[in-house]
Parts: sequence; C-alpha cells; structure tokens
Amino acid sequence: MNDQLSQALASVISQGAGALSSGITFLQSEIPDVIAQLLLWKLVWSGAKAIFFLAVVIACLRLFKFFYQKTALYNEACARIKRAKYGSDEWDAAKNDMDVYEDGSIAGYLGCTVCVLGLGIAGFGVFAQVGNVIQIWLAPKIYLIEYAASLAK
Repeated sequence: MNDQLSQALASVISQGAGALSSGITFLQSEIPDVIAQLLLWKLVWSGAKAIFFLAVVIACLRLFKFFYQKTALYNEACARIKRAKYGSDEWDAAKNDMDVYEDGSIAGYLGCTVCVLGLGIAGFGVFAQVGNVIQIWLAPKIYLIEYAASLAK
C-alpha cells in the first residue's frame, strides 16, 4: 500500500510539474503579445482622453468668446443709453440708474471666469495625457516599468 501511495504521489507531482512547465512555456510565448496589447490599449486610452480634454478646451474657448462678446455688447448698450440719455460720454454716478451693471453684465464676467478655470483644468489634462502618449511612443520600456511599479504599490 505504501508503494501504491508513493507511485500515486510521484504521478501527481510529475503531472503538476508538467502542467507548471507547460504553463510557463505558454506564458513565455504570450507575454510579448500581452505587453504589446497593453501598450496599445494605454496609448489609445491616453490619446482618447487627450482628445476629450482638447474638445473641452475648444468648448471653453468658444464659451469664453460668447460671454466676452455678450459682456462687450452689454457695455456698448450701456454707453449708447448713456449718450442718448445724457448727451455725453461722461458717466454721472448720481444719474446712473444701472449702478450695479455699469461695467458689464455679472453673468458675462462670471461666465468668462468659469471658462478660464475650465481652460486651465482641461489644458493640464491635455498636457498630462499627451505626455503619456509620448512616453508610450518613445520610451515604452520605461512606461512599463512605471506601470508595473504602480501595480506593485
């Protein structure tokens, strides 16, 4: 019975070693393809995020232009009212019935401020993602080392 148990144990160990050997062989043959697919995925994903942030930058620029023009048109309208009402370009604060908005619409200035903040955030996102794309393109081994280190954390 001891011989049968030893033979069975030896058989299981040899089958396990054979499976481990074939698994290692499989992994060695597939690792380059997996790494290439990982790099391609990270490249495309970073490129897509960069394009998204670039679209946000363009949208912020267009909104900034819109709000700036609205503010400028409002200021021009205030100046026309002033000239029509008082006959001069001098602005008499005592006669001003639009005292809060004399320098333009609050909404226009607020919109411009929000657009500038959006430009800053999206611009940072564009540079970060383009940096990833360039790193994957020019130094893929360094990117892989950094990626593996981030996974190990």
